[in-house]
Amino acid sequence: MRAGQPLGGCVYLVPPGMRLAVTALGFELSPLAPGSASWLGCGDHLINSLVALYGSRSVGVVLSGMLPAGVGGLRAIKACGGFAMAQDRISSDHFDMPAAAIDFGKAEIVMPPERLAFALTIIAEAWLGDRPMEAVEA
Repeated sequence: MRAGQPLGGCVYLVPPGMRLAVTALGFELSPLAPGSASWLGCGDHLINSLVALYGSRSVGVVLSGMLPAGVGGLRAIKACGGFAMAQDRISSDHFDMPAAAIDFGKAEIVMPPERLAFALTIIAEAWLGDRPMEAVEA
């Protein structure tokens, strides 16, 4: 199922039982595979779709959460030259995901969420200026 293009300044929530990817045509929702642990790969699936679309202009942000989900996607971001960011220990309710992002995903920017948001703004301005974000040519 396809939905519209991502817009700046918006928060998107994925419906239960679905996973999200971003493609050149917009968001793409697909059902999770049956099984209790199928949701664990959702973060990697989303991040890998961003890497496929935006390449070295990809930025992954891992916030407070349990289990080391998203590390594979962050490695893909780092491998193509993008930025990996994580929430710091002090501001995290559950530090499992950020710790894995730092230790195994090699997040190089580690801050509280409000500073991560500011860092994203600076990165976006440096990369884009007044231009819209376009997909990487294959």
